[in-house]
Amino acid sequence: MPHAAGLRTVFLLAVLLTLACLARPAHASFGDCNDGAYIAQFDERLTSERDFMCTESEHVPVTSDAGTTHIRIIQDLVADWATPPGAMRSIKDGVMASATAMSRLGSFRIPDVTIMLVDDFGPRRPGSEAFGDIAALTDMRGADECRITLWLLGPGARASYAAAVVAHELFHCVHGASLTHAQIFSYPRPGSPGGGAWWQEGSADWFSTLAVPAPRFMSDRVSAFDAHSPDTSLDMMSYDAYVFFAWLGGARGPESVMPFLRSMASSASASAQHAAMAAALPADQWLRFAEDYLDQRIHDGQGASIGSTPQTGDTHVWEATRTQEIRLAPFVLTRALLEFRCGRWRIEARPARFHAVSEESSTEWGPLPSPVSATDSEPRRFRFAGMAAASSATPLRIVGTQESGCAECAGTRAVDQCLVGTWELTSHGAEQWMREHGRPVQLTRVDRANDTMTLRNDGTFATGAASVGAEVRSDDAHGTGQLAGRASGRWSADSGRFNLCTDASAASGTIAVTIHGRTTTVPMVAGGPSTMSNAYTCSTSTLRVTMPMGSAGTVDNVYNKVGGPVE
Repeated sequence: MPHAAGLRTVFLLAVLLTLACLARPAHASFGDCNDGAYIAQFDERLTSERDFMCTESEHVPVTSDAGTTHIRIIQDLVADWATPPGAMRSIKDGVMASATAMSRLGSFRIPDVTIMLVDDFGPRRPGSEAFGDIAALTDMRGADECRITLWLLGPGARASYAAAVVAHELFHCVHGASLTHAQIFSYPRPGSPGGGAWWQEGSADWFSTLAVPAPRFMSDRVSAFDAHSPDTSLDMMSYDAYVFFAWLGGARGPESVMPFLRSMASSASASAQHAAMAAALPADQWLRFAEDYLDQRIHDGQGASIGSTPQTGDTHVWEATRTQEIRLAPFVLTRALLEFRCGRWRIEARPARFHAVSEESSTEWGPLPSPVSATDSEPRRFRFAGMAAASSATPLRIVGTQESGCAECAGTRAVDQCLVGTWELTSHGAEQWMREHGRPVQLTRVDRANDTMTLRNDGTFATGAASVGAEVRSDDAHGTGQLAGRASGRWSADSGRFNLCTDASAASGTIAVTIHGRTTTVPMVAGGPSTMSNAYTCSTSTLRVTMPMGSAGTVDNVYNKVGGPVE
């Protein structure tokens, strides 16, 4: 019987060993972790400074376009005692969480991955990344296996860091399998700015927050973006570009990140990076990123605010008509505060693309409004966001034309509601007077177009772009004239007086006079402030303004109402 019991024991052990072998899937692409040459690929000191006895502690399957692959963790058997407390559990949690998060990426590839834990010396290989008391290096060169080395350096290698570091490095393995070698090697040399570092590191940081809660060091990325973004293009950043990918993954969904990355350039040159960036997203989406950042509406992969503190930028003030130029450098998040002081302003922005504004206390963004009214003496302020999705700088010119001031007109701000609206001149008293009293010079023809006047409820006015043509004759002379212009300013009406205070006007034209067969043509330029005060009467449809003509008495200008009240 003892012999039978012994046979049964041997049989059971054989069955268990067989099941164990069958339960563990085949990993033909994994290297032998007890092979010194293989281990040296992670860090050559592992075999040159002491014997290395490999042990595996995790195998996690991942399904991607490459099929089902696996992530394993290996380390030196005798180094277990030195692993910082909690780090191993955090590393395993990071692996599991990353495998789950990858299911939200849409189409991607990842090969088998080996994570090597090293706990008794730090890295000395170029390209290693530092995360507090953890350092890491991912080798994406193998077609069948991605190798990650984690150096656990001290007490900082704890749960709050290790899981995020693992997730970050695993996304580099996704980069290596999903993108071209040329794209991956657009990464600049260590210490050099530019190239593909911004999208490789920024997207890896974002993915880590999709997998696990953001560690404390992620706030350093945001602070760096806050500091650099006013004058640094995205493609000249590195880890701080995390802010952009947090926006991309949040605003457009995690599945949008891989298509974006596949669109990135295969060259480190700024021109190649900018061209790829402009093609990867429409210009309005780049601008939306700028708007959401300035509104502090960007969240990490877990849905938590990234905690940004955007800088305001320069303040540009308009107190009189002038032009402000703002240089929109490619993919730099330009910001400013635009302030329009006392008056009514007509605003033009050229070109109209790559920028938006919102009122200072609003989060509604759009083009610069025109007109802007600050006739109540309260400045109007707008936050400005610019993001030029272009390969070269775009000079933006903002022209603020002061159409009216905000002082009283003729000593009063009173307005007669009967006058509010748009009026068209139908009878010009001075013309009629000249026809009757102008001998020996005769006014033979007058043509008018767009001779209108809009009186607003806020006490400002603007004329139409009027044009006038006239012809006069005498016994020995003949003259013609053409004049076009417009005016704007303030108006008031009180005690039977209609007052116009012109703040801005411009008129130009020509006069041609022929005397005894010889013609002389001279330019005519008019404009500038003026004030007029005349008696008036108003009805629902007719406005009559009585103007003095010196010793010749008075004349009436008659207007018909062609438009209702306006603000």
